[in-house]
Amino acid sequence: MKAGIMEIADVFSVNKADILGAEIVSLEIQKLLDMTIRDGAWKPPVVLTSAMEDRGIEDLYQAVENHYTFLTERGLMEKRKKEQIDAELSELILLKLKEDFISPWNASAEFKDLIDRVYCKEIDHFKARNLAVNSMHSRIIKSLGRG
Repeated sequence: MKAGIMEIADVFSVNKADILGAEIVSLEIQKLLDMTIRDGAWKPPVVLTSAMEDRGIEDLYQAVENHYTFLTERGLMEKRKKEQIDAELSELILLKLKEDFISPWNASAEFKDLIDRVYCKEIDHFKARNLAVNSMHSRIIKSLGRG
């Protein structure tokens, strides 16, 4: 388990709790959480569940409810929703810019020339990037009727 994964989940469910070793996995997750969680932050609960034994489902539901209450009481639900919209909108904008400006530009002679210049070590990748961005920026300004 990687530390990044531990920062993603709000509730951990260890399924198949009826199988030997599930409790050990649960304890390992709890230990990792103890190392990564700051004071005052939400500490994701680790819930053992078993579909075969119909066990832990109510505990899991309660853990999710508790997390929801934690977020709403601290005003974090609104913050999370806005962050999610920010990420989604940014991604949509980048995809549209790529579709409208970058993809056609990548087929241009100017782009092929930059590739050749980098290949011949006339310029480095970063210089080529800057030249490309400046060129695309000019094209965007012109397409908006401002140039």
